[in-house]
Amino acid sequence: MGFYTSSTLSSHRKGVHSEKQFKCSKCDKKFSRRSDLLLHEMTHIDERPFACDHCSKRFKTVAHLRHHQLVQTGNPPIKCKYCGEGFTRYSDRRVHQLKHENIEAYLCPYCGKSFQRNYQLQVHIRKTHTFERPFQCDLCDSKFIQRWELTKHCEKEHTGEGSPNGPSISVDAVEVNE
Repeated sequence: MGFYTSSTLSSHRKGVHSEKQFKCSKCDKKFSRRSDLLLHEMTHIDERPFACDHCSKRFKTVAHLRHHQLVQTGNPPIKCKYCGEGFTRYSDRRVHQLKHENIEAYLCPYCGKSFQRNYQLQVHIRKTHTFERPFQCDLCDSKFIQRWELTKHCEKEHTGEGSPNGPSISVDAVEVNE
């Protein structure tokens, strides 16, 4: 995995590779950063105290409200340095700017086909080359290429039951060296 700045690499290391000392009191999930725990704990709360001025939607966090409002106003603040197109996320702008530079971000190591997002590359490799199905249902023998397929399967076949932690797979099972 590559990073454009040392601060994003440092944040990644702390968030993914550090000891997870902050534990959620509702589901026992653990986090390396207190801020990640606080964001996670919002998923357990039904209250939506932040209201949009333009419509009737309400949000759990100010960040979600601000993102929504950027979309509502049609004036995303993160601009492409080449054409001025606006984006609400830095990652979307980065992928967009690579197009201007004729760079495809992720190359398939098997066939050389290029993709703009890593998840697209991962799905391509599993569907076309390895036929790997790393997301296994804890309640039956079904296996899936993508996590959302497993989630949909559990909702349909097992009435929403299933492991709260998702499939039991290691991170190495889904990463490809770039």
